[in-house]
Amino acid sequence: MKTKLFLISFSVFFFSWWFVFKLGFNHLSIQSEDTVPTILTTVAIIQDRTLYLNKYYELMINSYPHPDDKNQTRGLTPFYLRKVGPNFISAFPIVPSLSAVPIFFLPVKLGIPINFENLAYLSHMTAAFYIALSSVFLYTLVKKHFSQSEKTAVIITATYLFATINFALLSQGMWQHGFVELFLISGLLAFYDKKLFLSGLLLGLALLTRPTSAIAVGLVSILVFWQTFPNWRRIIVYILGF
Repeated sequence: MKTKLFLISFSVFFFSWWFVFKLGFNHLSIQSEDTVPTILTTVAIIQDRTLYLNKYYELMINSYPHPDDKNQTRGLTPFYLRKVGPNFISAFPIVPSLSAVPIFFLPVKLGIPINFENLAYLSHMTAAFYIALSSVFLYTLVKKHFSQSEKTAVIITATYLFATINFALLSQGMWQHGFVELFLISGLLAFYDKKLFLSGLLLGLALLTRPTSAIAVGLVSILVFWQTFPNWRRIIVYILGF
């Protein structure tokens, strides 16, 4: 069932976008500039072993300029970038970019042209892959640790996949939120599997991916302390994972 869940959800996420894109209903291959530096940071890591985006600056601002400098006459840096000395870096955390390296690696190393159409394919594939993977962890968590039937676990997982923001948004681009979901769910699963160091590591990655996830991570940490107290050794192992 886990393999089936993954393959079905990945296929629906990726090919629903591909079908609409190929029909020409929407010619903007990447919908939001928020994901642009995340995508190109992955490319920079693979091609140039750097976080600097200078090489791709013209590509970015020609398609996604600063809204107050669309003609590029004022020299304004787009909100999604930060200028550090003479260099440009992403304004967002790099965990999603690092997570995407395994999927981007082979196409980039084989020399695909770096344009937004090709990057759209890779970014959609990455987002679909990780949201589908998170569904496998959720299904396992619900069925294994909450004693739910196969039918109930599938319904809960299907609701998570197709009746939430996951289908419409998070599976369609390299948003931080999707990776936060992955790390939170897998972190919870690791906790219930009594792998406290791994749980702390995964929840720490959620925090690094999107600092505002501190609220969710904090709530999970309260659960961990509540269920492990007064076993301080296990609590320390969990904390060390961060």
